[in-house]
Amino acid sequence: MCYSVLKGYSLPGMLPPELVELQYLREIDFAYNYLGGTIPHEWASTQLNSISLLANRLSGEIPKELGNIASLTYLNLEANKFSGVLPPELGDLINLKTLMLSSNQFFGNLPTTLAGLINITDFRINDNNFSGPIPDFIQNWKQLTRIEMQASGLEGPIPLSISLLDKLTELRISDMTGKSQGFPLLNNMTGIINLVLRNCNISGEIPAYIWKMKELEMLFLCCTHGHVSDIVVKDVSFNKLVGEVPSDLSLAKALNYIYLSGNLLSGNIPDLFLKKGSSIDLSYNNFSWQGPEQPACQENMNLNVNLYRSSSMENNYACSFHVNCGGDDLTIKESKRKVFYEGDAEVEGGTAKYFRSKNSYWDLSSTGDFMDDNNDQTCVILKLSHQGTYLECILQLAFPLFHSLILAIA
Repeated sequence: MCYSVLKGYSLPGMLPPELVELQYLREIDFAYNYLGGTIPHEWASTQLNSISLLANRLSGEIPKELGNIASLTYLNLEANKFSGVLPPELGDLINLKTLMLSSNQFFGNLPTTLAGLINITDFRINDNNFSGPIPDFIQNWKQLTRIEMQASGLEGPIPLSISLLDKLTELRISDMTGKSQGFPLLNNMTGIINLVLRNCNISGEIPAYIWKMKELEMLFLCCTHGHVSDIVVKDVSFNKLVGEVPSDLSLAKALNYIYLSGNLLSGNIPDLFLKKGSSIDLSYNNFSWQGPEQPACQENMNLNVNLYRSSSMENNYACSFHVNCGGDDLTIKESKRKVFYEGDAEVEGGTAKYFRSKNSYWDLSSTGDFMDDNNDQTCVILKLSHQGTYLECILQLAFPLFHSLILAIA
């Protein structure tokens, strides 16, 4: 037997230590089940090439004995309840190419022995409780093409040594504490496709070479990003970026997603942003006011652009509104008066969109894209088949499932 694949069967129980008796077993895939307990240390005697335990209920620490499986090239423990510090013995897996540990409860510093993973190409530790800075030893991972450290618990700043990883196509770092830093040097990463540097306490101007990426399709600047000729995604939101976006973006022809929200950017918004069919979020910045008289706002206007609070001059608020979420316009009697609820059934959100109601009493601001679904669909619309308000349907359908329900209508 060369492989054991029991993926997505909702299996309960524990991981069987008896698998060690299958001397020709090379691959284990028990992803998407309900398996509990820990990883059997007996597995250390196998000659496995691949272990996938994605999305189960496994807990405890990673057994240090796993470091004895020298043949291992793929290890995926994502979306479980593993905890503890990473065993230094993981650094002995010199043939390991993929290490995925996201969405667990690991803590502590990354062990320095991981520097020995010289063949690693894919490293992901999102959604954990690690501590300490991003280690400089990542510069040893010369074959690395994908690294993800989103909400990992690690602290900034992003080390200068990251510029040596010139084979990266995916760089995703977010939600780091630590000292403020300038835009990291990424100009050597000429093959970068997706770049996320969100909420990384990055300040200063966006380097000019960022806007010369000919193949760039997705640009998330809720953080920051560097020079890449094949870049697809860029997110540098929620940093402290300043300066202006250049008016000439003729080289960024493939740019489809741009997220610059929550920064201090100023100047005019390029016409390309307002006319091109990209999803663009410029909310919460200091751009110059884009009034309806501007040419870019009149013809071929991009409807997938979020300009909410993109200018310091835009400070209009309403104090009272009634919205029938998921339904059409509706007038109902409440107490001794009739109340008009404006329907939003025909309002579509999206990866970056700002919608103002016809009476200007309420607005909708949406942003974000799930980058790993390989799906261009940008929104899901829920419409009510019941002729009533959202509140009535929630009380009928959802209230039994929750202990409390809070609705706030100003």
